[in-house]
Amino acid sequence: MYHLQFGNSWNLETVCETLRLHCVDASIVGGCIRIRLPDEKRPTIITRFLGFLSFRRSKQIWLKYDLTKFIRNVDLEDLWPRTRMDSRCFDDIHSAMLKMGYLNGGDREIADQYCPKNALLGGLFDEIDLLHIEIDRLILIQDFENAELLCKEEDLIRIRIDAILFALVLEYVPNKQEHQNGST
Repeated sequence: MYHLQFGNSWNLETVCETLRLHCVDASIVGGCIRIRLPDEKRPTIITRFLGFLSFRRSKQIWLKYDLTKFIRNVDLEDLWPRTRMDSRCFDDIHSAMLKMGYLNGGDREIADQYCPKNALLGGLFDEIDLLHIEIDRLILIQDFENAELLCKEEDLIRIRIDAILFALVLEYVPNKQEHQNGST
């Protein structure tokens, strides 16, 4: 997950070119960037056979921008369950994104850059922390249905956090522009 700072624009060509400069196999497809993941090991006869039968598609992930989200507005999607996150490819992606000025950190840290020590946001992030503890407990006892319900509740809280941040930042930005133009 990455954060494109408020006021900056999502430029597919720039992002794709920077990823390529960092040795990432990236291409633009529609409004997203497709990243082909390198094979970590040499293909065996079985994996070649499964690929021939189309049981195994090429490993790829998508870098997408979502303008409806405030914090997690740039995300990697379609991660395979067996994708090794310690792959050098992810280090290269991370380096490229940081070089372009995208933020990477905890949601609370990113929100604090826009609205430091906001009590309402702090309370919502505390709720998410408590939900994570409960979700982990439910998964441990293999109560996946209730864990899924709590994940949906977490998503709703994140939507609320994004809406609050959009409202607070949009309220602040026009006042800042008026001040810069000499208006009071």
